[in-house]
Amino acid sequence: MSVFRLSLFGALDLRGTDGASLDVALRRAKRVALLGYLAAARPRGFHRRDKIAALFWPELADDRARAALRTTLSRLRADCGVELIRGRGSDEIAVDADLLRCDVAEFDDAIADGRFAAAAALYRGTFLDGVHVDGTGEAFESWVGAERSRLLTAALRALASLADAATARGDIPAALDAARRAAELAPTDEPVARRLIAVHLAAGDRGGAMRAYDDLARHLRQDFDVLPSDETAALLSGARSDDAKLASRPAPPASAVPAAPAAPAAIEPARTAPGAPRVAGAGAAPLLTRQRRTPWYVAAAAVIVIMLGVFVATRPGPANESPPQPIASAQWHRLVVNADARPSPRVHGVVVLDSTSDALILIGGIVSRGESADSSPVLGDVWRLTGLSRHASHTWTRLVPDAGTAPKARWQAFSAYDAAHDRAILHGGALGHSSPCANDTWILDRASGVGGAPRWWEVRTTNVLPPPRAHAQGFYEPRSNRIVTFAGNDCFATYLAEVWVLQFDDATMRSGRWERLLPDSSAGAPARRNADGVAYDPSARRMWVQGGNTGAEHEITELWRLDHADGADGAPSWHPVRCTGAAPALTSQLAAYDTTSGSLILFGGFGASGRPRNDTWMATGLRDGGRQCAWVHVPSGDDAPLPRYSPRGALLPNGSLAVLGGEVEDFAVLDLWLMDRAPRALAARAGATVMRLANR
Repeated sequence: MSVFRLSLFGALDLRGTDGASLDVALRRAKRVALLGYLAAARPRGFHRRDKIAALFWPELADDRARAALRTTLSRLRADCGVELIRGRGSDEIAVDADLLRCDVAEFDDAIADGRFAAAAALYRGTFLDGVHVDGTGEAFESWVGAERSRLLTAALRALASLADAATARGDIPAALDAARRAAELAPTDEPVARRLIAVHLAAGDRGGAMRAYDDLARHLRQDFDVLPSDETAALLSGARSDDAKLASRPAPPASAVPAAPAAPAAIEPARTAPGAPRVAGAGAAPLLTRQRRTPWYVAAAAVIVIMLGVFVATRPGPANESPPQPIASAQWHRLVVNADARPSPRVHGVVVLDSTSDALILIGGIVSRGESADSSPVLGDVWRLTGLSRHASHTWTRLVPDAGTAPKARWQAFSAYDAAHDRAILHGGALGHSSPCANDTWILDRASGVGGAPRWWEVRTTNVLPPPRAHAQGFYEPRSNRIVTFAGNDCFATYLAEVWVLQFDDATMRSGRWERLLPDSSAGAPARRNADGVAYDPSARRMWVQGGNTGAEHEITELWRLDHADGADGAPSWHPVRCTGAAPALTSQLAAYDTTSGSLILFGGFGASGRPRNDTWMATGLRDGGRQCAWVHVPSGDDAPLPRYSPRGALLPNGSLAVLGGEVEDFAVLDLWLMDRAPRALAARAGATVMRLANR
């Protein structure tokens, strides 16, 4: 059967069943962008009309936005001469997969199936390269930016797998092709450059390795005014001669023999560009200039001094709440909320992010955990806070769900969000001031209030339920339509370490089946714990678990990852992750994962001293599972949130960390703070620097 083809990689292109370009449609960017969103947005399938209307016409009222959507769909049908969009009821639309093929969807399928050569062939350029759609606003641009980053990361992983496989079987030309293409896609990515250098060296082509190094150096200088890291330079300098003495060969590039570092003070100040390992400041040798030959005894002495200095500076130690010489302080902004009405201060409520409407959604919680906790109200109201990505117009709005059955008021409930269908998911939680615990599951449909009042329904389950629990952590995976919960407590003194999965029967989320997940624990597994920091990496289907406390109220420093975390694309398995540097001992912290920088970000919580904190920790370098990761400590400056535990919040698509409320000296607060884009930039810069020190 003949189908239409939509290309979103590189130059935007839409072709009919005869292969001819549909120029009339391509001249209307919003029509093709809408078609592209329906074809490429995850999870695949149906999307709510009100969400699409809000995404593409954010400045219009709901009824006018839906009318604009209907008009655009009608014109798209006229352009193509066929109905490419099908509906389900009056509320949902999707592309007809039998009539339209999209290269992004095919790319994702190829990655999921391990067909990396096919995926690499499909990736013909940046997602929606050069496409600007008037009137869509920041939410659509954020989605495009996040997709560009996700797809580029996946393409680089596919090319890395192809290069490694070709090298292993001795096919050097194929390995070079894959490694070169990756370097073209990411010319400032040092791991990518190191792979290309290594393949050249494996082929005995030292000239090619030098050219790859010089290309990297040129791009780093142009984009960031920095030098390649010592790790990259060392790879090259170590291969210049197999057995010649240092005195008889040219010296390595300027960055390969650095002055002996003084401890972690070698980390650059805040002016260093994101992702940059070293600033080429005054007195630095020109990037492409070779140094004079160094006598072997001088070079040997320098190497010994460097090794001793790095050993002292980077050897692991006990958990340290204030590591020496941290990187520059975070930059915080308190956001003033304009509202005639606002929710009462509370803690342990459900908070989810709806990036489409640029809003946090707050459900329930408890007014206080202090001395009056036994008489504090437990809440079940629903609020929306809009305007997160801007520095003005932050507004609270109370949302009143349609009349009908609703969950009992609760706090410390598990929460997740289905972005495609605008649904908040709640499970369990504490119904009283400490007990009893619940194990029911609820869906809040139209959770953002966009397109109509929210409505509740309880998920029907037909088999065994997980034990009642509160403070469980986890995530929702849209591709498998599952929620995953981990750890928590039974509302008394028992802490848990079980992983449970709820598989929804279909996209309506009206019913489902619970199953206990039994991951491979041959490498160990997390002990029972509570109030840990959990974040999910959807690009790799990994769950990260950090810290928490045991039944003895002992804060934990451990970092664990759960591979194949939803149990749908492979056998799940636990792995301990040990990063360079002192790991924080935290409990009741805010945790988020940034796929762009490959970093776990932690804010606030209790430290090992038992006092609340207001600083930030990052585990950087987690894209490959943490084989080369580093802990980075980011203190807060004077203008920062007060120390607190149990903060809520989210990492916004633009890289900012939004922090909402928490407990300050046993009193609930509901202030709103933003760490502007700093987590992503600090993680990229500081992680590269720490790893460079550790690997000298």
